[in-house]
Amino acid sequence: REAMLIMGLPSAAFKLSWLLTTMLQMTITGLLLSIVVVASFLSDVNYSIVLIVCLSYCLSLAAAGILMSVFFSKASLASLVSPMIYLMTAIPSFILTNPALTTKRGLSCFNTYAFSQALDILFKASGKGDPMTWGNAGNGSYSLLTALGFMWGDMVVYLLLAAWLDQVLPS
Repeated sequence: REAMLIMGLPSAAFKLSWLLTTMLQMTITGLLLSIVVVASFLSDVNYSIVLIVCLSYCLSLAAAGILMSVFFSKASLASLVSPMIYLMTAIPSFILTNPALTTKRGLSCFNTYAFSQALDILFKASGKGDPMTWGNAGNGSYSLLTALGFMWGDMVVYLLLAAWLDQVLPS
């Protein structure tokens, strides 16, 4: 990074190139993930819903990765610590079986929890024989649209934090 900046590459161009590259990779991953999920598990759910859920998660995951990169200057340390942080944010979705609404909303500041709630909603609706459509995606106190909103909100917050911390923290 520093070598590219020393050679005269503007900082904004460097950051934008990484953001676009990461988002493109995650978009392709989200497309493939949604195809696999619809073809195997959720064949009765509207494909566009699964696609939006998968894309939202992949893009918020990319933003979380960009945020993590701010804290590490060595790739080897980042490759050890970042998965542990990711797993720690995923643990509440496995431990809490029936949390209160405020707890769900509070934990949804982690994109992994919001994604697990979105998948839970999709699978429960499909299991009841009432597959999710855009018409009923907003039903319930914590709906699919709520989970999607949290994933997009997480992405924005992660990117803003990454931009701010990159300026504040020493490299």
